Amino acid sequence: MDNKNENLKGAMWTESKSQIHWRGYMMVDGEKKYCVIIKSENDKGQEKYELAFSAGLIFVSDEESKISEKSPDWGGRITFNNAKYKFGAWNNVAKDSGNDFLGCSLQEVDEEKAPF
Repeated sequence: MDNKNENLKGAMWTESKSQIHWRGYMMVDGEKKYCVIIKSENDKGQEKYELAFSAGLIFVSDEESKISEKSPDWGGRITFNNAKYKFGAWNNVAKDSGNDFLGCSLQEVDEEKAPF
């Protein structure tokens, strides 16, 4: 697989065994960073906890607001590693298993050229 073609792309799946146990914020380099502690299980069924920081707000697109049928079903602006991105995700179904998943990608945003 060519890693260059996979850069800024990924997939997400539903998770039924995870719970957010704590939600709040931490001050990092003078900025308030929102975070959560998530409880879930590893592949052996053992409890694990994960600290996750928010990269930004994501919105669900309704069919009326989509510009075309290729427009993302989920989207929003995020900040990751001090870089700004547009996040987009599309509802998909895996051909082999029939399971739902999101195909997702990031697009770098040039703040000087961004229309909004």
